[in-house]
Amino acid sequence: MPDCLEKKNYQCIILKKQALQNIKCAYLYPVENITPDSKILVELVQTKMPYGKYKGTLISDLPVYYLEWLQTKGFPPGKLGMLLSTAYEIKINGLNTILIKVKQLIKPKS
Repeated sequence: MPDCLEKKNYQCIILKKQALQNIKCAYLYPVENITPDSKILVELVQTKMPYGKYKGTLISDLPVYYLEWLQTKGFPPGKLGMLLSTAYEIKINGLNTILIKVKQLIKPKS
């Protein structure tokens, strides 16, 4: 087992070269206790796209192909770019149910 797999608090990538020969490790960064900010998820389901083809559409409702297109062009700077890139990551990783549940939780009761 490579040394890097035994070290704690570090993520390790095993770089495979030449059909599993010459296994090397690269330390990316220390893993810290990071707590997700749930306010970002709420903002994703409440913020509307301010411009473009999907102006007025909730960021959480933007289609994946549009988010992929934006990602190739470069997300805008600032908060909007952060929300768009977060929506992109959630959707391409198949985690749409998170957004659906957040929508249900914040939906005003009638």
